[in-house]
Amino acid sequence: MINYAPQDAPKVSSPRDGVGAATFITPESMGMGGASSYESFVSNFTPEGNLTYSKNWGEEVKSFKYSGCVGPEVDQEELYSKQIKDIVSGVMDGYHGTILAYGQTGSGKTYTMKGEGDASAGVIPRSLRDMFELASESVDDITFSISYLQIYCEVIYDMLDTSSRKVLSIREKDNRLYVENLTEVPVKSVESCLELIKEGDMKRATASTLLNAQSSRSHAALLVTVTRRKKADKAGKATACVSNLVMVDLAGSERAKQSGAKFQQFEELKAINLSLSALGNCVSALAADKTHVPYRDSKLTRLLQHTLGGNSRTAMVVCVRPGNDDAGETYSTLMFAMRASNVKVLAKVNTVLDYEKLYKDLQLNLDGSGDDVHRMELEVVNLKIELEKAKEATQVAENQRGALGKRLEMSERGFQASLAAAGGEDNGDLVEAIEGVSEKWQQEVEAIQQEYVKEIEALKMKHDQNLKAYKAAANSANFDTEEAGFELERAQKGHLETLENVTSLTEKLREVEKENSGRIAELLDELNAKILLIEELQGGREKTEKAHNKKIMELVMRLEELEEVQQSQKADMVSRDAVLEMETLFSDTVEKLMHRVNQLEGKAKENREVEQIGNKHVDQKIQQSRQKNSDPHAMVLLAQMEKNAGGVGVRVEPGRLRARNGRKQAF
Repeated sequence: MINYAPQDAPKVSSPRDGVGAATFITPESMGMGGASSYESFVSNFTPEGNLTYSKNWGEEVKSFKYSGCVGPEVDQEELYSKQIKDIVSGVMDGYHGTILAYGQTGSGKTYTMKGEGDASAGVIPRSLRDMFELASESVDDITFSISYLQIYCEVIYDMLDTSSRKVLSIREKDNRLYVENLTEVPVKSVESCLELIKEGDMKRATASTLLNAQSSRSHAALLVTVTRRKKADKAGKATACVSNLVMVDLAGSERAKQSGAKFQQFEELKAINLSLSALGNCVSALAADKTHVPYRDSKLTRLLQHTLGGNSRTAMVVCVRPGNDDAGETYSTLMFAMRASNVKVLAKVNTVLDYEKLYKDLQLNLDGSGDDVHRMELEVVNLKIELEKAKEATQVAENQRGALGKRLEMSERGFQASLAAAGGEDNGDLVEAIEGVSEKWQQEVEAIQQEYVKEIEALKMKHDQNLKAYKAAANSANFDTEEAGFELERAQKGHLETLENVTSLTEKLREVEKENSGRIAELLDELNAKILLIEELQGGREKTEKAHNKKIMELVMRLEELEEVQQSQKADMVSRDAVLEMETLFSDTVEKLMHRVNQLEGKAKENREVEQIGNKHVDQKIQQSRQKNSDPHAMVLLAQMEKNAGGVGVRVEPGRLRARNGRKQAF
């Protein structure tokens, strides 16, 4: 983790209807001592976001407008509460949210996103803490899961996968981009999240450069998925809000000369700058409201496609380094932030039909209906048993009644026989008394029998009613079970149709991506070949220009020497004929030299034209030019001049005049 002083921490804006961008400027004197140098490029900034940038000590001035600009006195807590907290709250309400940290290497991006300790905690730990606190206060069922990845040299790696170092691919499903086979870990506390992030950071690519002792060599993205399930409505539909909070710590832009990157670090530098350039192109296209946005130029822009121009509330941390040496990178960062602030997005709550909860509810209803049916079947069996017992009791009562009737009949017969045996009128009163008692006893027996029959019929009627009610309840439970089964079958059928459509579209998308990947690879190869050709042409052109300039300088020096010789000739005593002859020779020589200079200039122009079309014959042209420079005609002229001097021993060499026997001769 980069250890920066609090004044090195940048600031971020909180947008409502677009991508927000803000800057944080730190005077260099506060961190490095000496006179402040930030006046050389930032002349003024206000908390409202107005910033003035000047070049060459005020000769060139440009004004910028952002969501806000703050000074070094703003700490992490104030920065988060004013600029980031609204985006985190929106994620808990169902909106997608994204926080980006952008800037050159060593400007404090990682410090702002992660911080140090509790007092200086960054955006990531504070966001996680607020999300879990809001979830604890909600009555809905809220679950969290996190994923952690890095984009290193245009390759995506899973930083939470401990088994292997697999290369991942970006896919699209239901108009939603996702990373295939990316590890997603359910979490229940802030501490578990931070522990997973710490383990993932151990796999992140870092290196030491001249600008940063621990420079991040990859883009790192933390994805927090929030699933908020609500109870089913009156129509029985179960819905859920699934939102994502993406926090991206981008690798810093840098220049090879300043960072001292070599070998593998240079390859990393090229990949980082290429992806950041693709991000800038996408932002420019979105700001200009173009119909085509080149999201597929980089894995970074592809991953942030919905973030930049889709359904996400986005904030951007813009970090700059003070100092004249970083003025160019600072200006580039400010221009990028200004374009990003002009990008508009339309965020909406991401409500989906919760098929999982609907299936579980239907399954519970189906299981509950089965339990009711089983319970009613048991009750029906018990009622049948009780009915059989009642029938048996009724039969016993009927048997007892028949037995009593027979006993009564036998008693009556015995009584009548006794009366017949008595046979006298004297016993009339006794007979009447016995008959009265018998009749009364018979009435009481009949009353008891009728009451017992009524009780049996009432008990039978009650059992019949209970049996009818339980049968009706069982039929109702069977109907509810069938309805639940039909509803579950319809939901499953719809879900299967959706899955089939998604699978078909995914296959088509894979074919398109495969074709596009091949074409992109070809274009990249062509681009690299052209870049190498341009570099070779530029190198050959520089060598040729240096050689031509050297030749021209030599010729100029020789002309100057000849002019000096001509001046010395005017003071010498020579014959008129010799002077005229010398002047003629001098004029001819100068004319030929000028002609030669024109030839060399023409050759230089010709060589430049050759370099523009490929520099295929540069070496051959240079060799021919060298051969022509050693023209023997000049040597012949010099020999003729020595002969015409009258044989007095004048020796003329190129660019030099010598006299023998103490006499000066003019040339």
